[in-house]
Amino acid sequence: MFSFPQPQSFTAKATGEPHPPPTTAPTPSHCRGCPYFLNTPTHIVTAVGADVNLTCGVRMLGDRQVSWIRKRDLHVLTTNTFTYTTESRFSAVHVNNSPYWVLSVTQAELNDSGVYECQVAAQPKIFKQFQLDVVVPKATILGSGDVFMKAGSDLNVTCRITGATEQAAPVTWYHTNPTTRSSNNVVQELNSGNRGGVQLVTDRRAGTSWLLVTQATWRDAGNYTCAPDHATPASVVVHVLDGRSWDGFDVFKGV
Repeated sequence: MFSFPQPQSFTAKATGEPHPPPTTAPTPSHCRGCPYFLNTPTHIVTAVGADVNLTCGVRMLGDRQVSWIRKRDLHVLTTNTFTYTTESRFSAVHVNNSPYWVLSVTQAELNDSGVYECQVAAQPKIFKQFQLDVVVPKATILGSGDVFMKAGSDLNVTCRITGATEQAAPVTWYHTNPTTRSSNNVVQELNSGNRGGVQLVTDRRAGTSWLLVTQATWRDAGNYTCAPDHATPASVVVHVLDGRSWDGFDVFKGV
């Protein structure tokens, strides 16, 4: 009976696309013709609601079968390209002549977190374990929840997204401006074309988004919400004061 060393652990970017081709492990010198695993990521972090792939790479497979097992209940999810589970969010993905066998999970849920095992029906059986962590990312706006600014000055709001930010999720900004003629609030999705002087900059890799408004007027007052995909949003209330109100605000602050 041979014991095959397990490859080291990696943390993967959790996206709906298959993992980039990993480096190839050398063929075990003590067992020519035996199947062995490739160095694919074994620790995957994804946001709740996102799609994620677990990729198992196997060389020298021959006519042996590859199965994905959920460890918490020992449920066989897939074998080769056949999906056993009735949970439609799980499926097997494999390209002919490829050494990679993918367990695809769509719209990941929190209870999907746990250990999944890729098994090869060899003699003896070999397996490789994968840890999937499904998290709820959170947006946070830096600074106070209320921003007071003078009309004609510039507004700069910074939003940070923590948790599974490596997914590079897109960020949408919303502006809620209470109108003076109606009791209803007007909610508007912001983009750089809404009006001149509005700019949205998002560094998706760093998990940071900036809202920039130049020469703000009373129309720019209200609630601004930073809403990344699959994340808890964050809001800030902006108060734009005219010259007279600003002078009174300065006095109130003791300036």
